[in-house]
Amino acid sequence: MNQPQKKEPFSIANVNLQSLKNKIDFFSSILNDNNYDLCCVSEHWASEDILSRVNIANYVVADSYSCSDEDYGGAAVFIKNTIHYNKLPEIKQMSIDHHFEVAAVKIPDKHLVIASIYRPPKGQFDLFISGLSACLDEMTRGTLEKICVAGDFNVNFLESNKYSNEVLNLFESYGLFPAFNEPSRVSRKSKTCVDNIFITNICKETYKSKTYDPHLSDHSVQEIKLLNETSVTKRKYITRHMITRRNIIKFEEKLSDIDWDSLKSERAEETFDRFHAVFKGCFDSCFPLKTVNVNRNKKYVHRNASNVALKKAVDAALTIHSIRQSDDSKKLVELLKRSLRESHTAEKKKVNSEYISSSEDKTKAIWRVIGEETAESREKRKEEDDTSFVNDSSRRAELEIRGAKTLACAEKWFSVNGLKLNVDKSHRMIVADNEAPQCIRLLGVTVDNRLTWNTHTTSLLKRLSTAIFTIRRMREVAGTDISRLTYFANFHQTATYGIILWGHSSGLIDVLLKQKEAVRAILGVPRIISCRELFRSLGILTVTSVYILNCIMYVHDNRAKFRKNDDNHHYGTRNRNELSIEYHRLKKTQTGTNHFGVKFYNRLPSKMRMLPRNRLLKKIKETLIKNTVYKFEEFWNIKFDE
Repeated sequence: MNQPQKKEPFSIANVNLQSLKNKIDFFSSILNDNNYDLCCVSEHWASEDILSRVNIANYVVADSYSCSDEDYGGAAVFIKNTIHYNKLPEIKQMSIDHHFEVAAVKIPDKHLVIASIYRPPKGQFDLFISGLSACLDEMTRGTLEKICVAGDFNVNFLESNKYSNEVLNLFESYGLFPAFNEPSRVSRKSKTCVDNIFITNICKETYKSKTYDPHLSDHSVQEIKLLNETSVTKRKYITRHMITRRNIIKFEEKLSDIDWDSLKSERAEETFDRFHAVFKGCFDSCFPLKTVNVNRNKKYVHRNASNVALKKAVDAALTIHSIRQSDDSKKLVELLKRSLRESHTAEKKKVNSEYISSSEDKTKAIWRVIGEETAESREKRKEEDDTSFVNDSSRRAELEIRGAKTLACAEKWFSVNGLKLNVDKSHRMIVADNEAPQCIRLLGVTVDNRLTWNTHTTSLLKRLSTAIFTIRRMREVAGTDISRLTYFANFHQTATYGIILWGHSSGLIDVLLKQKEAVRAILGVPRIISCRELFRSLGILTVTSVYILNCIMYVHDNRAKFRKNDDNHHYGTRNRNELSIEYHRLKKTQTGTNHFGVKFYNRLPSKMRMLPRNRLLKKIKETLIKNTVYKFEEFWNIKFDE
């Protein structure tokens, strides 16, 4: 029996040429020596006419973009002349001279869409981001193809800064991740990674990457090889305890038969060890381990009668086209194929929507669909057992002494109670503007010693970008209603966690921009659409509104801790019943929760402040949704209905 031939991996190169005209032979030898299937080129510095005349052995220019002045820049895709491809003019048309330049093709046999991108260093960054967002939106809309975006972005991905983070977060929001994290441009003074290849829907185990310098320009060549995935899904197994109703009853009976008093000892540590050994023994005997396949029972979208009929129509059209070989027959095939894909997508939406709607635990069902469609698992939160101590003083020497005494008292208390302090995981941070920058992650919030919250919001934006990709994917496979539920389960709770601490910082604006992107992803609308009405129609609070709501409820729940104006004087002023806003010398404390919270609370009508907590919460939430607050100043202008 003949064994099937092993298919070669699909190889892609990313090359910055810095002028093709005087390097054609050298470039040709690189392509043929390495046997690349496709090459994304940036800075070819050639006109469309010159590119059409370029003759490279075994390769053709599949698509290209040239600047209007034809001097610099440009993007192109070179491909082997034996590979069938389709141009994507709708993506090329999104190019903006000197700001965002792109060429793109689709390889149907590989279910692969590839774009070559160049960002001129002197171009406007906002225009580049706008063009890239529109390009990614078009490439990923309603498609299950693998996506690959390569090019020279003129952003150093080895550094964490505003520009690199914004590009990375944008790609991640569409489910694309960088394949390279080593320098692609090396000089005597610097090593930067300004080139990269972003890929999606591809597991890391299914591609190989490398960087090398062929001395073609001052940029290295980046190369990835997409390995062929087997048609049979690799089975994944996990080992877990068999927790059934019968085993739980058996476990309860065993626990009730144990004489727990006999386990007591004079030493707390010894008592715990005895308890743990007995408890674990009962648990392991009642709940035995079992290895299960995590891929089992995966939903399969069966073809309905409409899909079957469309599939037969496609087969018939392909037969006709093979005979006629005309443009009309080709257009008919493409039209029927598109209809078949849309029909299958609609059926998949219906299946997923019905599955989630009929599930008793809808949250679990949503996470299962997310796992199947995006390979994302629900984050398992670790139980925190941290202990925090706070000392304050205006003098550093005294602060050091107080801190040492507090730590000594804590160690003594831990020892008496049979506990041990983990020195390796203990951190000390002095909060002051004149200290060296330092960050500590505490209960899911990153606190910096200058209380700017920049580090926290930067890491938060990365997580939110991943959540946006999940929302987009769920809209495609399950519809708008499920994507809205996914927003609350996966984006909203992450974006608003601990917001009462950092919501006054400048990073709130960046988080709001991400939230707008998420809202657009729920409904699948383009970037140019205003979000104010979308927030209202979806019943979603902006992160600004969430911060205001949290501040108001914090003050309302702790009214007794705040002074009123009539506590300071006994004059019958109209504001005597409002809370007193204390004077703060530093601007950092003027923007804190105690300051802003009181100002927000005083803005409420007096009758509203007298409402019970739940009614007040509901009233404020309705008002904030109705008014869609982006800035704090907008809250001062709201007219409340008493």
